[in-house]
Amino acid sequence: MIIGIMQPLHHNYHDSKKKHGVEVAKQIIHLQLSHLDELISAAEEEGLTEKSRRRKGAGEKLGHYLEELLSEKDGWGTTDGPAGMQLADGVCGVISMTGGAMRLVAGILSRLLKTYSSFRLYTHTACLSIHDNIVHMPRANIHTKHILHATNGWTSHFTPMQEKIVPVRGHMTAQHAGTGLDDG
Repeated sequence: MIIGIMQPLHHNYHDSKKKHGVEVAKQIIHLQLSHLDELISAAEEEGLTEKSRRRKGAGEKLGHYLEELLSEKDGWGTTDGPAGMQLADGVCGVISMTGGAMRLVAGILSRLLKTYSSFRLYTHTACLSIHDNIVHMPRANIHTKHILHATNGWTSHFTPMQEKIVPVRGHMTAQHAGTGLDDG
């Protein structure tokens, strides 16, 4: 199962541990994981779950991550070699996890655009505050039943963590499987 909002946490854990120590690094991971169940539910509801792909060089970092965060060990698995994965001759291994890279945001956006003709997306519009399920922005106020808080830069805007969580401009992609792979 793959989710687009979650980063491969074992990559970030190593850097966080060096910078902040083991206990703080674990707290950061647990904060990021606290959103996972809701993200999985949203992806399943939208029919956007799919199988994951291994990232080059990730195995060693995953091993260190799982050695030090024993509570997370059950959610992970690895398979080495093309025979174990039955994908292609050139495949050398895979790390599987709940919450890797996926097209969650693109899938939900696509459905919203098809379903609601009046749907509007305002990019580069900061959220000033959130009160009583109203998101206050410079251009408008949005009334909603559900609000999803990001685990990246904007989190510090609404929590007392401005020196601990900083914005990062990242990239998200939605890709189809290659011609030799099954899309479903």
